[in-house]
Amino acid sequence: MIERNRATEHKAGCTAIGVFGGAFDPVHFGHLRAALELAFTFDLEKVLLVPNGQPPHRPRAFVNAGHRVAMLQLALRQSTELFLDSRELDRAGPSYTYDTLASLREEYGAATPIIFGLGADAFEHIAKWHRADELLQLAHIAVLSRPGSEIIARSACGPPFESAWSDEAEPLRQQASGKLYSLDMTPLAISSTRIRAQIAKGWSPRFLLPQTVCEYIEAHQLYRSSL
Repeated sequence: MIERNRATEHKAGCTAIGVFGGAFDPVHFGHLRAALELAFTFDLEKVLLVPNGQPPHRPRAFVNAGHRVAMLQLALRQSTELFLDSRELDRAGPSYTYDTLASLREEYGAATPIIFGLGADAFEHIAKWHRADELLQLAHIAVLSRPGSEIIARSACGPPFESAWSDEAEPLRQQASGKLYSLDMTPLAISSTRIRAQIAKGWSPRFLLPQTVCEYIEAHQLYRSSL
């Protein structure tokens, strides 16, 4: 299921990459804009969108991996900055962020800056993640603030996070890992949960996600059951 040919074709000349994970169930404009603004903020030539495999702390996706990958492929077809990377779906067992970042670090080498985009709501619980204290050894973390979300006090997550904050984006491009940065995204209050609920009521998701994804959902009658 791996689609990495587009994602890795420029790897030799790549100075930094972004990583943005999620269920993408379904992918929508909020996901895509956040990933694009991650690219803009750090002047990245690419951001890898990594659909979740088996997240250990959240329910399974509502539709299977094949549908989620197909919708991402449609959404990213015309993009020159955003690329699908299905490594979590291809790996057996729970999908730990540590394992994903470790595999990316092995693939891209020790010197390439890797910037992992993470929502502010998820960042609040990062201290409880698998091997949380080692994540900054593998990548930087850009904490993405969405409408209605606030980043907790910088000291709340404890070491090693409290001392890793940078007020500037450039330091994250100058070293391979180890920094935290707060990124305020363009307000787009769109959620996959609300899209699924609207589809279950018979409403069209048009203008909340790419038209090609909307057509795919309709053709395959996805998310029709009550939630």
